[in-house]
Amino acid sequence: MENSIIIGCDIGNKLIKTASSITPAGLQKLTGTPVVAPADPQEYLLVNGEHYLVSNKRIAYERDKSGSQAHLYLAMIALAKELRNRNLSPNSEITLAVGLPPGHMADQEVVNHYREYFRQNGGLYRFQAGGVSYQVKVKDLIVCPQAYSVLFTLPQNILEYSSLRVVDIGGGTVDTIHIENGTPDPLMPSLDMGVIFLYGKIFIQLQNRFGRKISESQVDEILLGKQPFFSEEQKQVVRYAARSHMQEIFDGFRETGEDWRSSYVVFCGGGSALLKEPIQELAGKYAGAFQIVDDVCANAKGYEVFAHMALKARRK
Repeated sequence: MENSIIIGCDIGNKLIKTASSITPAGLQKLTGTPVVAPADPQEYLLVNGEHYLVSNKRIAYERDKSGSQAHLYLAMIALAKELRNRNLSPNSEITLAVGLPPGHMADQEVVNHYREYFRQNGGLYRFQAGGVSYQVKVKDLIVCPQAYSVLFTLPQNILEYSSLRVVDIGGGTVDTIHIENGTPDPLMPSLDMGVIFLYGKIFIQLQNRFGRKISESQVDEILLGKQPFFSEEQKQVVRYAARSHMQEIFDGFRETGEDWRSSYVVFCGGGSALLKEPIQELAGKYAGAFQIVDDVCANAKGYEVFAHMALKARRK
């Protein structure tokens, strides 16, 4: 096997991200090979004699992603994409870096459980993706703090603020971390207010008011300024719901005692990219200053830096 490399994998409830790939967090079990090949061949998985295809219908929200094999299989697909994108052998030995909400990192039982989930079968992943056979050995597994890891992708001048907050808006949760003079605050609030819950509100509103059904991807298109087949009034309902949801996020953290007005606030995660417009509209009232990280792969990239530092510290 090749020399060990580090691959960060941000396993979300909506998307699975590596440094160079994005995969929807949906998986469909098939009875055999797909009738129509996916646009990305790697999204067809054969593992343990079973056939799976990545689906735009995401897996139901799970606080504990280790409750089924689905997220492990999605991670295999993401690893296959990343190895391909880096021109690396499908028979590679890697260090896998995955993330947990920062508030969970202090619970060693949770961390160990997550580590065991991704090191099943001794960390040896045997599968086929896109017809290519993979044998990936997870030599080491590093569990990284979500949100905090994004700091490793930011310019140095941002890190010099005496009070820095990272707000990671994901599919299921919104995680925060406060860095005061370079030291993380042990209190790391997290709210179940990710964009998945926004979708539910929009589905109900459009159905009740207009008798229209809308998919999550169509909601995303509207929030990103694209023009699917909905009237301006219907799109306005989507935008207003997004603004209201972002307001609820600000209110929710204020009710936990958080005060962001004296901090530089970094919004990241896929939800921040979708809610960019309402963040820009509202954040000036609640944050001393702020920026929005558009790169939805920022956590995965940060995991790789975090893992590199963790491995280096072990060798000392």
